[in-house]
Parts: sequence; C-alpha cells; structure tokens
Amino acid sequence: MSSNTLNDGRLDDGGFSEILARAGVQNVAWSLITGRCGSTYLASLTRAARFGSGSEPLNDLTKTSAEKELPSYLEKTIRNSAINGRWYFQINWPRFEKLESLLPVFEQEPSLVLRRNIFAQALSYWNAQKTGLWHEHSERTFLRQAKTPDLDPAGWVRKISTYEVAIKERFPNARTFYYEDIVASPTEMLHEFVRYHGAEIDPKNINWATTKEKATTRKIEREGYASQYAKLTAEFGPDVVSRRLERCTPVF
Repeated sequence: MSSNTLNDGRLDDGGFSEILARAGVQNVAWSLITGRCGSTYLASLTRAARFGSGSEPLNDLTKTSAEKELPSYLEKTIRNSAINGRWYFQINWPRFEKLESLLPVFEQEPSLVLRRNIFAQALSYWNAQKTGLWHEHSERTFLRQAKTPDLDPAGWVRKISTYEVAIKERFPNARTFYYEDIVASPTEMLHEFVRYHGAEIDPKNINWATTKEKATTRKIEREGYASQYAKLTAEFGPDVVSRRLERCTPVF
C-alpha cells in the first residue's frame, strides 16, 4: 500500500516505513508524558546530546484530521525534527488515546516521563492556565492566552492520577523517568534515558549551552502557592508526594 493512503484510518507498517526511509530515519523513540513533568527540560537535554528533538508534533492532530492528513503531515514533521537519523517525539496521554490506533509506532515500548510530586505538578498546571505562562527560561518565555483554569488544584491532582493509572496499565514494563531525578542529575539521567532507547552518546558532544535552566520543585512555594500546597496536603495526605508510583494504583 502507498504511504499516501490509510487502511481503515490507520497508517500501516509498510506506509510508515516508507515515510521514515524518505526522511532518512533509521530509529524511532517516543515518550508518553503527563505534562508539567519535566518533559520540556528533558527535550532540551536530548537535543543538546543530538539524540532527538523531543517535540510534540502530534499535538495539533485530532483523530478526524489525522485520518485525512496523517501521511503528508508525518513526513513533513519527521523531516523537520529528526536528528542523526532518529525521530524522537513526546505525546501526552489524552492525545495518545485518540491517535493510538492510527500509528504503528505506538506498538513500540515508550519511555514514561512522570513527576513524583503530584501536588507541585497540579499547581503548575493550574498556574500555567491562570497566567498563560507555560515555560520560562533565561532566553525566552512561552506564553498562551491566560484563562480560568479548567480545574482547581485538587481536580488536577485527580486528573493526573487518572492519567498515571491508565499509562501504567497500558505500558506496565516501560521505564519511568521522573522529573525530580532529571532535574537533580541531568547528565546521569540523560545517559540512562538514551541507553533505554538503545543508543549511546559521547559526553564530549553534548552542547550544554543549549539546555534550559530548570527551577527546582520548590518553585511553587517560592511563587506564593504555599497555602494551596498546604490545602492539597490536608486533602490528600502528606505521604502522597513521596510515592514513586511504581505500581498501577491511584495516588490518593
């Protein structure tokens, strides 16, 4: 089948392989993320190491648009984002659910990028929607239109937990890389991440100047959300943030 057609809405293995070959890609790696979990920082590390861009190219696709545009869209985005013959991308759980049936790459085991401190993660979502400031680094900011948050912080805790449960059920053997570990030991975790995906990198070739500065998990408290954090601790219990989420169980 031509790579420009879909079979019952799905791009088959042959069509996907043709797209990769035309884009000069020999390897594909992907991460399933929950958002506000250090995935942007991780992507800056993988780019610095010339492992892959770590972009989220499927964000703008719905299942309906994907069924019409997926082959041409994929070829263009892979050409634009592949590095050293590898296409590494990230996707969050809601989008994965919508698009899983359309792409054979999703049969490949991903890495998981999660965050132990689910209270800080929930407050990060809440604050980003409220202010419109989603990412802030020394050289640039990434702004969206501010809006009333979809959920209060407790609602975000519940939603993120639901994502985590579903992710662990779908990929019980996938390796989890946690926000806290990536921030604390970026060099070590970068090497572990790359090895998990079957590659090696030369430390001499990592361009650390291109990586993003990353605040610690205490940023939430410094920004004046200690009272919100205290409310979450009172509602869900103080031990929640210390759980490693290694088993497929809710965190509250």
